[in-house]
Amino acid sequence: MARRRIRRSQAAPETLTGRLRRQAPTFFMIVFAIFLISVFYSYGSTFVTPPQQVDGPLSPATVDGMPVTDAEVARRMQSSMDGWRSQNPTRAVGALATLSFRAEALNAAIDRQVLLSEGRLQGIEVSPDDIERRWERDVERFAPPSKTDGLEDVWSHLQARKVALKGFRAYLRSLGMNETAYRAALAEEILIEAIEVDLSQSARQAAEGAMEILLESVRDRLRSGTPLEEAGRTFAGVPGINYQAPTWITRQSAEQQGLPFDGLWALDGWMEIPLDGETRFLEVFARRAAEGQGFEDFVASQQPNTEEGFSLDEVVVDADSLKPQFEAVRASTLRIFPDVGQRLNEARALLRAQHDVVINDSILLAYEELIAGNLKRAAAAADELLATEPGRTDALVICAWSRLATEVVDPEEEHEDLSPEEDAWSERGTRCAIEASNQTPYDADLQILVARLLLSEGKTEEAITHLEEASLYRGDDFGLSLTLSSLYREADREDLALLEEAALTEMIQRINPQASQ
Repeated sequence: MARRRIRRSQAAPETLTGRLRRQAPTFFMIVFAIFLISVFYSYGSTFVTPPQQVDGPLSPATVDGMPVTDAEVARRMQSSMDGWRSQNPTRAVGALATLSFRAEALNAAIDRQVLLSEGRLQGIEVSPDDIERRWERDVERFAPPSKTDGLEDVWSHLQARKVALKGFRAYLRSLGMNETAYRAALAEEILIEAIEVDLSQSARQAAEGAMEILLESVRDRLRSGTPLEEAGRTFAGVPGINYQAPTWITRQSAEQQGLPFDGLWALDGWMEIPLDGETRFLEVFARRAAEGQGFEDFVASQQPNTEEGFSLDEVVVDADSLKPQFEAVRASTLRIFPDVGQRLNEARALLRAQHDVVINDSILLAYEELIAGNLKRAAAAADELLATEPGRTDALVICAWSRLATEVVDPEEEHEDLSPEEDAWSERGTRCAIEASNQTPYDADLQILVARLLLSEGKTEEAITHLEEASLYRGDDFGLSLTLSSLYREADREDLALLEEAALTEMIQRINPQASQ
């Protein structure tokens, strides 16, 4: 009995197969977990709902209750500032330029939101196939150049696709977006394009209709004996019509423009010429034939300078080749064309007026008043902002510019004739400008603004100090240099004006060495 108990207590040795069977469930669970982690690491953004950017009540603007995000305005503004810096690498972006960039960015963002809202109202649907095609187009931009054609090397195509996807996902990460958010953005862009195409077609139809009305009006006037110049003055400022004073049109330039020169040469009165989607009315006043002393002088001027000179008889062939460049008619031109750009801007403005657009950015509202010429309102808005946020640079700039513009409206008015209220108004602008320039002394535009205000108050020496400060930070800006020389002369400092002009000449020669030759 004891022997049997001993045999029962002895355990059989574990084999390798048994151990694998016992550990297999744990092993496969670990492998499956690693697989899931790798999938979500590489493609997780496809399964995650994109974060929604929701601005609070103080978003820059809203369109039909939908907010225009600060992020979009900042991105557009940064793009404009980067473009400005690339053209003006030696200057800092000024406060007023920053305001204008922000206003442009906000208006562009509002227009985009208006188009999206209009597309939703019209019930335009974007198909998944359109989104997928646009998606594939964007992914292929990151693919390396293919060295094979067709399916000769399937492996190389797969590798190129892998590289493209990797680069595209890196691009998405740089934008702070995931794949779902990017597809949503693609859908919005396709929707906006559909609305813009519709607007463009409507604008072209409206422009062509307006062109037909203009054509009939001009024809009626010319048929009644009205000179072309008078007809041009009658329609001055009307979109889609442009009058050009009499100028010489050579045979060569007429051929380049597609004008019938022989018909113009024999013209008695006016001629209507359809040309490239537009219509031109021409009236000839004089003709210049390729003969006589004038033509001989022209031929001589086209010959290379030699010490021995030349005879006209020896260059008959050359003279004949120069005839198209000399033979000409002197004619005035009235050009009528479909002004699609103007009509498109009108259509966009009308579309924007049909939606509920609310701008919440107080400084931009003040800036819009300044640009529109409502100086008192702009100054009042700036003063209200400064009452709650003392020392705010952009509000100080609007405070100063609105008062400078008021001074410019009536430049003949002397400072001593100002009323106490007007005197306080002017001094307020000067204080704002000085405070803003102290905050950003590198802003050449602000320094010039302070100088202008001080000159309007008769404080010449203080103005010159700010002009000299502006000279240090103007960089290679030709326009600022010309303004500085003009203001130096206004301050009766001819010596400083000449120094600024010399610096301008040196600047031009440095940037364009051929200008000095």
